[in-house]
Amino acid sequence: TPNNVQNSDPMIYQFTDKMIRRYASFPTGEHTLVVCIGDQQVCPSLKFASVEEYFRSALGYKRHLDIDYNGNAKIHHDLNTPVPGVHLTDADLVYDGGTLEHVCNAGLALWTMKQMVKVGGLIVQESPIVPYGQAYWGVSPLVQRDFFRANGFEDVAHIVHYRKSWKMDLM
Repeated sequence: TPNNVQNSDPMIYQFTDKMIRRYASFPTGEHTLVVCIGDQQVCPSLKFASVEEYFRSALGYKRHLDIDYNGNAKIHHDLNTPVPGVHLTDADLVYDGGTLEHVCNAGLALWTMKQMVKVGGLIVQESPIVPYGQAYWGVSPLVQRDFFRANGFEDVAHIVHYRKSWKMDLM
């Protein structure tokens, strides 16, 4: 658990960076598109100015898109509704660093992620098991495993990582 993560905002921090580099790093430049679900941030200790720079410089992705309804993302869309035409079917990586638990229609959000990744691509998700006071849902690790297996995906890794937050300390 990194000591320098001071808030509960979705972030790419050291543990996530290690896992992404292990499973989704393509320094050869063969992989072109990463789609971030939600408006992600990079932990300052990783020393990247933006998520786009992180995926481009550290991992070799040529293009970065994000999808969120907050006005900060390149694709402005509410994940509670279908993405018109789901035209992003060529993503090498779909990264959800903690957005699924904030979407009321979680099933549709999972389906959208499935539609965005190309055959042979990778989906990386982080979801809290106990989000009390922070999100709509606690997501059992079985949800992603069973959903994606039922839709023809393989598990590369299924990691349960516990990070105790200051909010849980207060309860």
